[in-house]
Amino acid sequence: MKIQLRAESKQSTKASKSWKKSLMVGVMSMAVMSVGLTVPSVAEAKGHKHGHHHHHKHKHHKHKHKHHVVVVKPKPKRHKKKVVVVHKYPKHRHYHRSRLPEIATFAVIAGATYAIIDNHYYKRRGDNYEYVAKPR
Repeated sequence: MKIQLRAESKQSTKASKSWKKSLMVGVMSMAVMSVGLTVPSVAEAKGHKHGHHHHHKHKHHKHKHKHHVVVVKPKPKRHKKKVVVVHKYPKHRHYHRSRLPEIATFAVIAGATYAIIDNHYYKRRGDNYEYVAKPR
């Protein structure tokens, strides 16, 4: 019978070791799961940041409130705007027939020939074209 007891005791020690081992594995798995579940919620609550953390000192200033007085003046009456036409004098007072620019346009008004250059009228007199303020 002693032999049987020893066999039973060996089996019971093996069973107790396997039971302890499975208990330890279960406890470790529960610990890993509980840490895994709590870490994301803590990270969200604290606003997890990567990299270095710099601490800055901020100075707090007291703001003085000033009371402003606003004066509203009535708007002046608007006058009708006048159109002012500015006449530019021509660059040249006269041109020779051979020296007319290529952009010159010719017009015949009341039997007189005019060259129009840069919106200025030049009346033909012989071989020259002389500046005229208003063609007639």
